[in-house]
Amino acid sequence: MIESGPTKTNGNKEDKNLYSHNLRQVCPRCGSEVDSYKNYVITGRGGTTTRIFLFKCPKCRKAWRKGEELERVEVTTENCKSRPLTKARKAKSLRRQVSLQQFEEMQKRMEPKEIATLLCQHYEKDEDKAVCQACRKAIVRMRNEVENRKRKNQSYSAIDEFDEIPEIQKLMIMLKRCSKPIQRSVRNRLFRMWTWIRESGKDELVESQRPQLWGNEHIDFIIAKLAELRISVYSDIQALRRLFESIGKHELLKDRRLRASAKDMRSPNNSGKRACDRFTPQQVPHILDFAHDFVNDESDPFAIKLHITLKCRNKALFGLDWSNVRWEDDFYGFSITTIDVYESKGKVWWRHCPVDLWFGSLSKGLRERWERLGCPRSGKIIPFDKGHYGKLWKHISEKNGTKLEPYDCRRSPSGWLRDLYLSDLAIGQYDANTGEGIGFTGSGWENPMIFYTRYGKMNPLAIYDRSKRLDMSFFDGLIHKILENHKQI
Repeated sequence: MIESGPTKTNGNKEDKNLYSHNLRQVCPRCGSEVDSYKNYVITGRGGTTTRIFLFKCPKCRKAWRKGEELERVEVTTENCKSRPLTKARKAKSLRRQVSLQQFEEMQKRMEPKEIATLLCQHYEKDEDKAVCQACRKAIVRMRNEVENRKRKNQSYSAIDEFDEIPEIQKLMIMLKRCSKPIQRSVRNRLFRMWTWIRESGKDELVESQRPQLWGNEHIDFIIAKLAELRISVYSDIQALRRLFESIGKHELLKDRRLRASAKDMRSPNNSGKRACDRFTPQQVPHILDFAHDFVNDESDPFAIKLHITLKCRNKALFGLDWSNVRWEDDFYGFSITTIDVYESKGKVWWRHCPVDLWFGSLSKGLRERWERLGCPRSGKIIPFDKGHYGKLWKHISEKNGTKLEPYDCRRSPSGWLRDLYLSDLAIGQYDANTGEGIGFTGSGWENPMIFYTRYGKMNPLAIYDRSKRLDMSFFDGLIHKILENHKQI
């Protein structure tokens, strides 16, 4: 790496002669007069730096070391008048001067330097036209346009079966040396992208659904869909790179979005360990619908609602007992249904947890289930075990398209409450002397720092716009009253 420093000479006679009135330094490559004698720093490997004196050509940007390939010429009137690379003039771009068909014919029999010399209108001299940066960049753009048009004109008919596409078959042959899980992962991720393109509704994407016809517009669409899912896209990008390598589309591999590191592609919600660690209030209706379709029973959506309300750990959820329910509790100054939750991890009882915090009719459903069972004095509230609950969330993850797990019912409400500036209520009121706490919003934390560092993560997409943080229209519970009182305070 070469960086320019302050102008400086060492005072030797040889250096002073370089600045004499009748001698100038000329670049041997292009013949233009080089810049003044400057002090440059070269940074090498290992952090070592070396200070040397170099000349730098203003035209070809080449740095020449003292005593190496430098010519001394006498200053004459002709040399002073023929200084190259004068100020560029306004001119027509190459794209307006020639069509793509004309450029394609010129490209077959001429080099880019010759095309620039012929068409450039920014400079008058041919040697300046040959190195015109604007025209050289325009030639590269037009060459890419010609290649894209050739690619689109090729006949690649649509194939309805994904595994019968020749490009996919070629990729799977190349992946035979990889393990079976890697092959399945690459195949499934590409199948998801292919399905997105077929169902996009955009004619320009549907007509070029074959992977051989994918271009920048397809990459933009795929990246946007992955961003909507809020998942880590590193594996998806690697699958795209494998596909483009197998079919020889090396120009797309140079896209900066396909060259990002794994660290740059992590989910914005977490540190990259999991694909997603919280769901939004807008996803709750869909999650409940997916849960109802699992075995067509109301027990599964009821368990999820209760889990979100109490935001307790899984073991505490399955440990809920009918004997811990208070049907008419006046602890908060008005009569509501509450329940006591026992967290075995810290051996803490969280008392007076409101049942209707998020869902207004949850206590009514809880009482109906209690009466249907004959009003028992004790017994498990959740009628199934953790094995069935795990399969339920696996089914929800497949339907939703993102990985979700039961523990997200503790993480997600914690993030919502912090977004609503209700962190104190989310943490609860723990008394170390009695080993019990008041759960205003369900199970809380003995150490508030654990809530702030692991659970109560604010939404990074709406952190600067408080009005758009949460859409609470789906919920009809006590949370609205709490928010009204909080605003008045």
